[in-house]
Amino acid sequence: MSITNWKQKFPITLGNEQTGERPWLGSIAELWVTDYALKFKETKAILDGQSPNLLQQDHLVAFYQLGDQGSGKDQSGNLSDLIWQGPTSGDQTALGSFSRSDSWLQTAQPATRLIKKLKQENQFSFGVKFQARSLEQDGPARLVSLAKDTSDWNFMLGQENKSLVFRLHMLFTENGNYVDPQVRFPRVFVDTLPHQVVITYTGELIQIYVDSARRRRSFELTPIFVMSKLQNLWFSDIDSSNIRLYRYLYYFTFFAPLAAILGVFTVLCKKNIQTFLLASIGFILPPVALQYAFMGNEWQRSNQDNLRLSLLMMVIIIIAINVFSRLRKKR
Repeated sequence: MSITNWKQKFPITLGNEQTGERPWLGSIAELWVTDYALKFKETKAILDGQSPNLLQQDHLVAFYQLGDQGSGKDQSGNLSDLIWQGPTSGDQTALGSFSRSDSWLQTAQPATRLIKKLKQENQFSFGVKFQARSLEQDGPARLVSLAKDTSDWNFMLGQENKSLVFRLHMLFTENGNYVDPQVRFPRVFVDTLPHQVVITYTGELIQIYVDSARRRRSFELTPIFVMSKLQNLWFSDIDSSNIRLYRYLYYFTFFAPLAAILGVFTVLCKKNIQTFLLASIGFILPPVALQYAFMGNEWQRSNQDNLRLSLLMMVIIIIAINVFSRLRKKR
């Protein structure tokens, strides 16, 4: 999957949307973003206390330290300062402390440079240190968003009562509050103590870590999202419990008819060499073309398990049709 459809004129907003419709009460001490999906050991190092500006520094595209000592300046030098927004913004003193529902922080200029880098690499990581003031916030209430408003966004991290919610806008997905992919991490907001979250996106996998490398939730991305309109026919939501079955249904729906046509062709064709060549091209080319359609120039990064699954399904169906044909002839 790809984030090449991200819009480039969105600012980074903390503690709300820039429209003021999704306030969050709490404090954010740190926000950083890299144009590189951190490896497990790197993620663990950050969760264990290492500063992100000491790790993959060349890939650090945003780094804000807030709180009483924070200045609102991006230490990576790529983005503009975070400044207070909203009617009561002048009353705020502690940077990153969101004690009122009508003030929030936002970059003075759109995060265009960051967005371009993330789109180019089609991968990223970002981390947030936060402390909620209330366990009953919904909307979801926005901790961090890269968005225009509640329905037009690139990504969003928020609180839905006790759950942490991450939403990502990708190619072939529609904007809106309830569109996949959405990853929900339950029982994060069970207290008002400080917490840390790290999120990595590789193009085929979203991983969320909360407080430690052991507390992790993963969400595999596959081309099934293009069939989101069929979602209500199968499952109410795509999550880790049903995504494998969803993948099988998707690939079977897409490739079974094509494999059946190729199987009948191989039965009817009498020239063995031509049959072999055409059948080989016929069942190899479509799966590869599908992966390229979804990943574009990044198709080499696509999940090879998906490619193998589609090829296996086609081979099984073609062989089954040929076996069935020979059994009928023997009768």
